[in-house]
Amino acid sequence: MVPSALPVPRWPSLNRCTGRNRKVMKMDSFEWTELDRLTARLSELQSRREAAAQDPLGPLRGIDDEIRLVNKQRSWIVTHLTRSLVHHVAA
Repeated sequence: MVPSALPVPRWPSLNRCTGRNRKVMKMDSFEWTELDRLTARLSELQSRREAAAQDPLGPLRGIDDEIRLVNKQRSWIVTHLTRSLVHHVAA
C-alpha cells in the first residue's frame, strides 16, 4: 500500500496582506528598505568589479571583499524577513 501524500499547507498570498499581515509588512519596513539598499549596492559593486577587471591595476581585492560583506548583510536581512513572515503568517 502506498502512503498518502502529506497535505500541502495553504499559505495566504502576499498579495492579500490584510490586517495582521499588513502590520508585519509595516513593522519590517526598515528591513525591506535595507534589503533594497543592499541589493542596489551589490549591483553597483558588481559593475565596478567588471570595470576593474579590465584594468590591470584595478582594485579587485577591495571590491571583492566589499561584495562578500554586502552579500553577508543581505543574506542576514533576507533570513530575518523570511523568518518574520513565516512566523506571522503561520500564527
